[in-house]
Amino acid sequence: MMNRRDLLASGAAAVAASALPARAADAIQMSTLAGLDYLGPLIAKDAGLFAKQGLDVAVQIATQAPALLPAVIGGALQVGVSTGIQVAIANEAGLDVAIVAAAGVITPQYVTTAVVMRPDVNLEKPADFIGKKILTPGINGAFHTLFLRYLKHGGVEAQQVTFIEGGFAQMPDLLKAKQVDAVLAAEPFLTRMIDSGVGKRLNYFVPDRDYVVASFYIAKRSWVDAHKSDLEKIRAALRESASLTKSSPGVVSEAIAKYLKLPPDVVKTLRASEPVVDVRRDDVQFWCDLALQFQLLRNPVDGATLIV
Repeated sequence: MMNRRDLLASGAAAVAASALPARAADAIQMSTLAGLDYLGPLIAKDAGLFAKQGLDVAVQIATQAPALLPAVIGGALQVGVSTGIQVAIANEAGLDVAIVAAAGVITPQYVTTAVVMRPDVNLEKPADFIGKKILTPGINGAFHTLFLRYLKHGGVEAQQVTFIEGGFAQMPDLLKAKQVDAVLAAEPFLTRMIDSGVGKRLNYFVPDRDYVVASFYIAKRSWVDAHKSDLEKIRAALRESASLTKSSPGVVSEAIAKYLKLPPDVVKTLRASEPVVDVRRDDVQFWCDLALQFQLLRNPVDGATLIV
């Protein structure tokens, strides 16, 4: 299987663009994900915060997260979502992409990713995963690499575990069918699987600081250079969206129901982490160092160089 570094280096940008729906050519094209921590742009759009900044921003929800970085590079999107690791790999491959804002956040109080194991298996420590089959939403993605970190700290190497790549929607059925032993799940799918009795939860990553940025909004450097004012306005709208979600929790509940298509009884059980917009060097350096540790990068990268 070709890894993420090879895919990016091969120039797959234009291919993924076809997976995205057509939008008005004169609007800034922005894509986010169908997750609790990615509602900021949608809330900003609904509340008129982009328009308040004088921007016409078309916000769409992507169903294929790995397609967003290539779509940004290929020009189908101006702003998309990716991980720190993928941006670092892309830059090492000479591709034109940078981090512009924070997206999903993991906090010690709100852990958005965990292992969900089948009810009939007992996985309590890294050694228990040896020889097991684990479904991950993305090979070399953020959650997968955090899990490799967990295994490594327990003396287990990646090759001692079988990983397969698949979508969140597949996870419950694959667990029920016993085709995998466990999955690396994220919210809101994580809570829904636990509550429905599909499996048992094991936290494999809890931050030892206030928060870890799990993913980022990204843009082409060349686009940023030509649209610095627009980027600052986008950030301003996202900051105002973050303030709105803190002061008016009902706004988040409405967005969850509207965009994640979840029933009212499920919406009541869900909450998003406190949103973060501005990116610090160490937010990115964490991922650069992790990528280097697992040989996804050939050379060390200064996280600050990936932020614009």
